[in-house]
Amino acid sequence: MSEKPVALPGQKSMPEPDAALVRGRPRDYLAAQPRPEHVGLVVEIADSSLLEDRRRMNLFLAAGIPSCWLLNLVDDRLEVHRPGTEPETLGGSDSVDLVLDDRTVARIAVADLLPGHRPE
Repeated sequence: MSEKPVALPGQKSMPEPDAALVRGRPRDYLAAQPRPEHVGLVVEIADSSLLEDRRRMNLFLAAGIPSCWLLNLVDDRLEVHRPGTEPETLGGSDSVDLVLDDRTVARIAVADLLPGHRPE
C-alpha cells in the first residue's frame, strides 16, 4: 500500500505513510482504513520533511505498529524505529532485516533503498 491513510487510535487525522506493508488484500480496506494491528511496517521518505517524519515515527510506534523505517535522504541513511528501543541508523554498506510478525522474512541492502547510493 502506498500513501493511503492508517487509522491511529486517538488521532483526529489519519497519517498517510509513503508506503506500508498491510495484512490482507486491497479489497479488505474498501470500507475502512487499516488499523495498526493490520500494519507490519510503515515507510516514510524524508528530505525537507525530516523532522515531521521523525515525529510521525513516534505516532506510529505509540499506536502499536511494530516497525517503522525512515529513509533519511538528507543524511543518506535508513533509520529503523521499533517500540522500546532507540532508532537504529544504517548506512549504504549495511543491511536491514524485514521483520513481520516477529519473524525475519528478508534481509535488504540499505543501498538498494537509497536513490543513487553507492555503498561505502
